[in-house]
Amino acid sequence: MQLHIFIEEMNNKSNYRVFNEEEASLLLQSANGTPIVMKFSADWKGTSQIMDNILKELSAEYPKNIHFVKIDTEDSEAFANEFGVHRIPTTLIFKDKTMIDHFEGMLPKQEVKEKIEKAMG
Repeated sequence: MQLHIFIEEMNNKSNYRVFNEEEASLLLQSANGTPIVMKFSADWKGTSQIMDNILKELSAEYPKNIHFVKIDTEDSEAFANEFGVHRIPTTLIFKDKTMIDHFEGMLPKQEVKEKIEKAMG
């Protein structure tokens, strides 16, 4: 997928999406200062589903300021390993192509929001 087509598609879609490895890599390359919240999960895991709900709510609060990405670890195990993901869910926060924060498991919505605000600042 070409980078400029990908960016155009991103601007026209929901702010919380399931990505494959290629899409996630392109997003990391093209973010240009826009923070990315990337959650590695599995649909069968209850805590992953709860974090999905939290991130969906937060994505509605930040419709254009942040990219929210969900990666299915069962389909993207090698990609998860690149980032040292060993537990699910694991959430990584990137800014300027650099991981600036991460957490494993669940956090309350307010704590996740504080981490996002810090990434935006």
